[in-house]
Amino acid sequence: MDMIGVVSVLPFLSLAVNPQLLHTNSMLAQVKNWTEVSEEHLLFVLGLLSLIALLLNQAFRLGSGWYGQFVTHQIWWSLHKRMFRYYLNQPYLYHVQHSGNVLLEKLQVRVNAAVAGVISPLFLLISSFFTTVFLLFLLILAKPEMTMILLGIMSAFYILVFQRIKLKLDFYGRVSPEFSAKSFKLISEAFGAIKEIKVLQNGRVYLDLFDPLAKRYCNSQVKIQLFSTVPGGLVEVVTFGGILLVSVLMLNSSEGLQQAVPLLGMYALALRRILPAIQDAYRQIAQIRFHKPSFQIIHDDLVEALSSKEVHNPQFMKRESKPLKREIVLENLSFTYPGSNSKVLDSISLKIPCGSTIGIAGGSGAGKTTLVDLILGLHEPDSGCILLDGKPLNLQNLPEWMACLGYAPQAGFIADGTITRNIAFGIPETEIEMQKVKNMAKIAQLSEFIESELPLQYETLVGERGVRLSGGQRQRLGIARTLYNDPDVLVFDESTSALDGITEEKVMDSIQNFSSKKTILLIAHRLTTLKECDTIFLLEDGKLIDQGSYQSLLELSLTFRSMAREISEK
Repeated sequence: MDMIGVVSVLPFLSLAVNPQLLHTNSMLAQVKNWTEVSEEHLLFVLGLLSLIALLLNQAFRLGSGWYGQFVTHQIWWSLHKRMFRYYLNQPYLYHVQHSGNVLLEKLQVRVNAAVAGVISPLFLLISSFFTTVFLLFLLILAKPEMTMILLGIMSAFYILVFQRIKLKLDFYGRVSPEFSAKSFKLISEAFGAIKEIKVLQNGRVYLDLFDPLAKRYCNSQVKIQLFSTVPGGLVEVVTFGGILLVSVLMLNSSEGLQQAVPLLGMYALALRRILPAIQDAYRQIAQIRFHKPSFQIIHDDLVEALSSKEVHNPQFMKRESKPLKREIVLENLSFTYPGSNSKVLDSISLKIPCGSTIGIAGGSGAGKTTLVDLILGLHEPDSGCILLDGKPLNLQNLPEWMACLGYAPQAGFIADGTITRNIAFGIPETEIEMQKVKNMAKIAQLSEFIESELPLQYETLVGERGVRLSGGQRQRLGIARTLYNDPDVLVFDESTSALDGITEEKVMDSIQNFSSKKTILLIAHRLTTLKECDTIFLLEDGKLIDQGSYQSLLELSLTFRSMAREISEK
């Protein structure tokens, strides 16, 4: 369309300079016969046709510009969705090994940089390339020598400039992802520890760390803008000088004014398209070079995300049957975290009957939480297996197994939403059963606080990370959430550690009454919490060293008795 727009002015200018062409040029004669206008009005018709062609050209440019933006943002949406899904579907061990801040920074900043700095500029580069090629082809047909001279001048200039600054583009391109990663971590730490920062009054430390990072980032952004735009003005001056030189030569040649003016007019209009296209191409190449480090950071994840298939969340699976009817058996279970040489669990073998209440005890680092994570299916054992009614737990039956689990950690996540949304966590709002929410809050000994002390009751906003709740209230909110889906197996990992003894006893009694036929696994800070367990498994340094009831372990196990004495003394 650019080429058509440029060509359309040639008949008008040629006829305006030399009216005799109407009698010597067969194409103009055909246009006159086709339009059936007089010689006096033909110039006006040619001008009108040229104007229409230029208007269509501009309309097409606007349309293609809009479509380019539409495609770019569709790509942005698609990549964000796929990357987010890819990270969500990664095994739990992946998230243990990768910082959440790093993943968030990749998703929110690096994907943006990849689209805005690499993918979108690549499309624009292709667009500029075709515009330049078509128009140069037209000018070469019209005047090869003049076109090649101008092309040589512009090419040499841009190549020289790019060779001088490409290393600087690489250097400043590395600054952006470095700033992004460090600032994300710094800001997240500062806001996460805002209470401690206020008490210690050391917020200035974080500002002092952030300031040089931000200054360096701003400097890199200024430099890339400078390097991207400077050649444009200079090349226009150089090209204009070349056009003046060639114009003088054409006007002084034997061709004369009548042939020179139409060509110069066409050149002026063509170069008005070519120069911005070349400058845009240079700018896009500079942008791609600058953002290349950002693209490389997420390249592998991006490839994996684009090739990965969607995995359905087991939380919303419909349970056709219970996967556990008799027992959970662990046979010679061993596990080592990647990058570590020592086993966290070493040849653990135990049996958990269906409907029983099981306690897991041990000192810090004994492997209690890791053992629970393996039973939950969050990790795969290095050796040994987990049997559910004699069937090995594997990738095929893992979703069904997870759909029947309820898990309450020591410090569960509290969403920045209402009490209701936190208890019915992850449930679509239209499917939340309000009576069920209230029942679970009652079991967790939280309903009295909600209904008597909170003005909006269950619609009260709890604040980010539950900042408006005490530690014990947050834990009870987590327990209510665990019970909401009525799971068959309940796992409590020190989920009552922030409660006082009386409240903890009330919560555990309510859970026992509610879950009389459920299988319950308890890891508790206070050993007295495990008194009502049918069996307590005692771990030490990743090994199962003893098992039995609370009373029998207190009588027969020196380690258990010592732990109970230490806790009672505290």
